[in-house]
Amino acid sequence: MCGISGIVDLTGAPVPLEPSLRMMKALQHRGPDSQGMFMAPGISLGATRLAIIDSQRGDQPMKNAGKALAVVHNGEIYNHGHLRRTLSRLGYRFSSACDTEVILHAFDAWCESALPRFQGMFSFAIAGAQLGAMSDGRPFLLLARDPVGIKPLYYYRENSWLLFASELRALLASGLIPLRLSPSGLNSYLRSGSVLEPDTLIERIHVLPPGHYLTVRNGKLQTSLFTRLQAESSNFSLDHIHEDVLQWIESAVASQLEGDEPPGIFLSGGLDSAVVASLAAKHHRSVLRTVSLSFDEPQFDEAIGAAETARFLGTNHHSIKVTQEAFLDDLEEVMRSMDQPTVDGVNSWWIAREARRLGIRTALSGLGGDELFAGYATFGKAAAWRHTRALVEGIPEVLRHTGYRGLAFLGGQGRYTSRLADFLTASSFSHPYFVKRSLFGPTQIKALLGGADPVPSRDLRARIESCTRQALQLDPIGEISYLELTHYTLNRLLRDTDMMSMAHGLEVRVPLLDFSLVTRVLGLPGEVKWRSGRNKPLLLRACKDLLPPHLHESRKRPFTFPWEIWLRGPLGREVAASLERSDTNGFLDHRECRRIWHDFSSGRLNWSRPWSIFVLKKWI
Repeated sequence: MCGISGIVDLTGAPVPLEPSLRMMKALQHRGPDSQGMFMAPGISLGATRLAIIDSQRGDQPMKNAGKALAVVHNGEIYNHGHLRRTLSRLGYRFSSACDTEVILHAFDAWCESALPRFQGMFSFAIAGAQLGAMSDGRPFLLLARDPVGIKPLYYYRENSWLLFASELRALLASGLIPLRLSPSGLNSYLRSGSVLEPDTLIERIHVLPPGHYLTVRNGKLQTSLFTRLQAESSNFSLDHIHEDVLQWIESAVASQLEGDEPPGIFLSGGLDSAVVASLAAKHHRSVLRTVSLSFDEPQFDEAIGAAETARFLGTNHHSIKVTQEAFLDDLEEVMRSMDQPTVDGVNSWWIAREARRLGIRTALSGLGGDELFAGYATFGKAAAWRHTRALVEGIPEVLRHTGYRGLAFLGGQGRYTSRLADFLTASSFSHPYFVKRSLFGPTQIKALLGGADPVPSRDLRARIESCTRQALQLDPIGEISYLELTHYTLNRLLRDTDMMSMAHGLEVRVPLLDFSLVTRVLGLPGEVKWRSGRNKPLLLRACKDLLPPHLHESRKRPFTFPWEIWLRGPLGREVAASLERSDTNGFLDHRECRRIWHDFSSGRLNWSRPWSIFVLKKWI
């Protein structure tokens, strides 16, 4: 796991050293073990390394024998052993046991067709200046990102420059990018509580989409798809589907245990992390360490359930209590760790810090289980949502907009009228899923921005429409699952986990989002994944024999900090002071921010809206 960065001058002119060094320095928290740089005509690559596999011989950038190619890599290729054996038979020789070297030789052997062969979480860059038929002497670069989008990769293009990095802050550290907020990014943050890909909150900085690669060849840029996240059609028997699912999950967990040191496991009191912990303990020779958070507020505390699971599995368990006072002490550091603002993610920061304090360098998480195995009450509305969407699409557009204006006039500031008004518009966000997941509606966003009405960028609209089309090819349960994976999971859960864990130099792996597992489960019928009143029945039945008894009839319990309580205490005083100050250079309407805090204080809003504004103002 690393931080990667680079600069390309498309004309082949020398790249200045100082911006490259500044970008690399901004990523040191991601890779505290070593750092290195590759320079060639028109190109620089930088890497800061967190050494997980072959710590002695895996430093980056890594170059091939002819030194024409260099690679920097963030992530893990879980099938690198299989690829290594294949490449060895083709005559390639390896000087390390590191998966990064496999990427380098695989590209040399198969060029872009190597990309679908990689199984794992990754973003990487391969560069060179003299590549025979592939280049005219100007720099060559390939950027690639895994098909689930577990590892991030940001880039910026201006005239003859292309800059890329694992984090937004590294691009800004170059000093070559104007600091201008993106109206589309700001709009999507206020809608969703996180900025939606491919946009960011900085104008002209974009995210490489999952399953895509970008090439710079002969001075030209091109972005292409190499693998799409979609349901895999397969023959299965309902009588044996639970055995198949267990085998798929077990294979995913087992493949992600490799490393120079035993992994830790994030353990909540719930089902998903218990499944991962149980299978990891089964396949690892060492007694594994599990880590959980606890709170003084009993309605939010899962420590008892986590401890019971740990005893059942025989792990070395550590529970860390997070108090409001401790949170306030670390608030500024938490905010500085946000590469982009998010209404969530603080839990990842805390548990990652405690894991690193225990000496853990790699941790497994149960992230993705709810989205893949239908763990939210939202899935119970899937069929009704599909019917509603069809009805609304049958209404002429002029009548939909008339309804929107009427609802806005009658009370567009209200939570439900605003969401219904949003749904009636024929925008990219008109699927009921996006309305349900919304934080602020369009009328509220316009008020917050002092009358400005930013629209989603063309790239964002195209992505949402593409994901919606893909989702509608599945049954209603699969439809919502696909939207969860490509929207909420991608833009919030995975991004938050990456930036908050890497703030402490910790690698987090997410076996329940293994690409092969995801595509197979997406292809299963919804009736085996959803049953009213049951928590993830398919996952539970598949793994029941591995789990402690208290999880056999468990109910879904969302894991969250006690925000509703804390924002009415000392933390609330700090948030209130921020919302009542006019200190965001005019981007947010001062009166509207104060109104949001007043509505929360009087019980008309929940915690997420004032907290999201506080985070945004801090970030700006």
